[in-house]
Amino acid sequence: MKFVRILLIYVLSLIAILLISVIPKVIIEKGLFHITGYVEELLKLIPTFIHPGNWIMSYKRASFPILDFIKEPYLYSMFILVSALLIGLLLALLFTRLSFLLPVNVRLFAKKIFTFFSELLTGLLAGFSVIFVIHKLGVHTDGKPYILPILTLSIIPAVVLLGIFLSLEKKDEKPDVKMSIGAFLALIKNSILLNLPDVLSKSRTLLLAAVAGLFGVEGLYVSKGMTFYMASSFSPILIAVSLSFIFTPFFILYHGAKLWADSGNDRFSPEESWKKRLLRAGETIKTHFANPKFTVGFAFLFGLLVFSICWSIFKEVPIKKTLLLTDGHGKVFSSAPHPPSSYMWFGSDGGGRSIRDQLFVGAKYTLLFGLIIALLRVAGGFMLAIHYTFHLKDRTRNFINKVVDSIHFLPLSLIAVVLLSPILWDMGGGNWEFSLLERIVLEVVILSLIVIPLTTVLIGNEMRLISQQMYIESARILGGDDRHILWKHIFPHLASRLFILFGQQFIQVLLIFVHLGLFHLFFGGTLVSVSETPDPPRSVTFEWSGIMSDAKDAIGYGKYWLVVPALLAFMLCIIAMQLIVQGVKEVQQRKVGVLVPKRIREKQEKTSQQQVPSETSFSLLVKNHMDISG
Repeated sequence: MKFVRILLIYVLSLIAILLISVIPKVIIEKGLFHITGYVEELLKLIPTFIHPGNWIMSYKRASFPILDFIKEPYLYSMFILVSALLIGLLLALLFTRLSFLLPVNVRLFAKKIFTFFSELLTGLLAGFSVIFVIHKLGVHTDGKPYILPILTLSIIPAVVLLGIFLSLEKKDEKPDVKMSIGAFLALIKNSILLNLPDVLSKSRTLLLAAVAGLFGVEGLYVSKGMTFYMASSFSPILIAVSLSFIFTPFFILYHGAKLWADSGNDRFSPEESWKKRLLRAGETIKTHFANPKFTVGFAFLFGLLVFSICWSIFKEVPIKKTLLLTDGHGKVFSSAPHPPSSYMWFGSDGGGRSIRDQLFVGAKYTLLFGLIIALLRVAGGFMLAIHYTFHLKDRTRNFINKVVDSIHFLPLSLIAVVLLSPILWDMGGGNWEFSLLERIVLEVVILSLIVIPLTTVLIGNEMRLISQQMYIESARILGGDDRHILWKHIFPHLASRLFILFGQQFIQVLLIFVHLGLFHLFFGGTLVSVSETPDPPRSVTFEWSGIMSDAKDAIGYGKYWLVVPALLAFMLCIIAMQLIVQGVKEVQQRKVGVLVPKRIREKQEKTSQQQVPSETSFSLLVKNHMDISG
């Protein structure tokens, strides 16, 4: 029966892939809202997809069998991905073993670092570091590079797996420094088996990040893997076959491992008045702002957003443009792109536009819409999770859970590229099919919808876990309906987790912006020059990924100021959100007594010691009692 369910889930996943595959062609040829066009293309695609003999596509006025066409790029992309995963595993094992040699305090500090920093942020930083070092060594990436993409991509699985291995260690167990390699591998194996459900859950995040990183790496190095051919042709059958080939091996691997793992108070309180709710909300806000991490992170993001809006409104020329820089005697000493100097702090791009001014202007689009997309993902997931938790049968819920689990193996960044290319790409000279407002709304909706199934199941499972507590059952026995149970008992425990999820989604949105920027798909639209000497594609909103779009050329020619300022801006915003998330976690831990400040803990211990009677006082009481009795 389990195999039948898995097969049904696989079939439904393929149907979802087919639905995604027809969208770009319909948008380009018939428009976004041509419903009959979607149906017609889907009905054409299904019989073609079912019969592999009909897998034919046209490329550069020639027809090829798709399997022959994608065989080489598919093997190349999968080799890069598998090699990166294996190297990441070896690096994680190596650093885990080396961590046994560290003092306890250093190991605890390392765990805190992994808890605080996003592994995806760490991978992004390390990846750019590898690019910088190898460029300095003079290694080129012409044709189909192997070493550089593998090294760059292996950072993500190495960091994620190292975090998993360190989290499996028991807090009160001191590792054996003299442990042999065989004993160490046996320890890792037994720890994974004891925590297999948690490890499998984290492995989905690892595979999702690795697959998304694969397409980002291929776009960065312009290597002719799967990404190159899928982005160059919007043929529905090519997209469907390519996504299916990427999806299938990870689907089999995950569900095979999962199959193997499976075989192994008072009456309700009256409604609060709005004044009490405001007071309680004020106390909650005050408590969070008392945490320095939360305050610093919030102040940075909010301050940068407000500054960007004010800069765009009150600055007479928001973005300074200077093609030639001259000294006091009128002598030209620099032409665009200008390096950083006292005239331009962060330098300029090839068009003479100040990088600093672009960062200030684009911050409001990057941050504001990043926050909006993250909010829609969490809010949409929460609303659907209510129906998922309270109104679905267990069989239906488990089925949906398994289907959504499979979505983790689809490269969401590539799906976003496929769906957004016909919407954001300029036809030439500012000739778009959609207005700026329509492009922004469509991008926000698409980037939200592709993740809402994942957030729905994640939030729904959290709600199910909370609803299994004893006090929830007591509330139901006393007559509480679903609405009361949700808002009075589940939501107070869920609110902090929703905010943490919101912070994580904001970080993921920023990383997707970076991935889209590598494909010249910028938020709000990509302006393409059609002159005889065309300029590089640029963002119409000057959001930050537009500055990083020419990262390869900038690093290749030593013009690091075209990439580093935007990269630092992304990093600082991600760190600021990590500070906010960590602050929320600390506030919640302090509420339940898990995390108590050292000063307060010492005071409590001192008070408890004073309340315990000493041996002398006990003897004195006994003696006095005997005297009185006598």
